[in-house]
Amino acid sequence: MNFVWKQVLVALAVLAALVVGGCGGDDESDGGDEPEAEALSVEEYEQRLPEVLSPLVGDLQEIGATITAGGSNEAAIEGASNASETIQTGIDGLDAIEPPEEATEAHEGLVTSLEAFRDAADEFAAIDPADEPAVEEGAATFMEAGLTFQEEFQAAADQLQEAGIEPQAPPGG
Repeated sequence: MNFVWKQVLVALAVLAALVVGGCGGDDESDGGDEPEAEALSVEEYEQRLPEVLSPLVGDLQEIGATITAGGSNEAAIEGASNASETIQTGIDGLDAIEPPEEATEAHEGLVTSLEAFRDAADEFAAIDPADEPAVEEGAATFMEAGLTFQEEFQAAADQLQEAGIEPQAPPGG
């Protein structure tokens, strides 16, 4: 079970290093629903993206560490549920951002990779922790989802870099 979360934490570390510059921050996105938001400039996008992703990365790393320390099926299942909620908050934050044209495809890739990872967390969270074979199978599936997440997020980060977009660390990060 710990191996699954170590793989997920590796994916999150990559996310932090590639997209948020490895800097944390306590800033929160407004996350509000804005109808027909105007596309941000590249500079605005470079500032907003880490404001959404930094808290997500930090929260998921904390959840992963808690699960790893817990070492039980119950802790893993509860952690997957918490991870799903945290990922959804990140998705909502990204959905509230209208990326500049040159970042649209990569931005959609970020959202899509997070949605798939959230769905995998939901599936794992739905398993009965007393059903050991189901937990083992679910853990393997979740580990694979973590690796896929890492690959997809890497591809989106590469697209941002190719478009000349380099997200800035949030203030205080």
